[in-house]
Amino acid sequence: MLALGLAQPSIALPGLAKNTAAKAGKVHCKHVTAEAFREFSERTWRLPAWERSRPPERVIRAQRGKLKCAAGPGHRKAMRKRWAKDHRAFARHRGVKLEERRRVEALRATLEAIAACESGGDPTAVSANGSYRGKYQFDYSTWASVGGSGDPAAAPESEQDYRAALLYESRGAQPWPVCGA
Repeated sequence: MLALGLAQPSIALPGLAKNTAAKAGKVHCKHVTAEAFREFSERTWRLPAWERSRPPERVIRAQRGKLKCAAGPGHRKAMRKRWAKDHRAFARHRGVKLEERRRVEALRATLEAIAACESGGDPTAVSANGSYRGKYQFDYSTWASVGGSGDPAAAPESEQDYRAALLYESRGAQPWPVCGA
């Protein structure tokens, strides 16, 4: 029998860009056990993209697909529990990272003010008598106490910032009596 130019009916599936013809048959997937899902879940939550923004949609689709292909109801339940456990661990980790980032930003502003006052922000600055050196005007003993070696004024600026942050966290503004107050 001839088809008289009639198009085959198509079904609109949510999330697809265009309509696709409905296919008869069963969705084929490899059965996933809870043990196999554990590696997927742990690897997924370690993705750096999660820390920067919303979760990647393709990861969520993959997780849902794996749940659909669970080897049985017991495995599906274990997989959901694992996903939730890893999500909570990620949330705690992200909270700690965000708090650490806020603390560093607050500390950075304080240290920039100290550096501007002590040396005008110049990492190669040396005091008139030569005993205070670098961006934060370290003396040699204070520099050594926070793990520095050699001349503080010859150290890279990033190292001076790091050593000053260590010093500020351990002793507060006390090492900079004029500029730290």
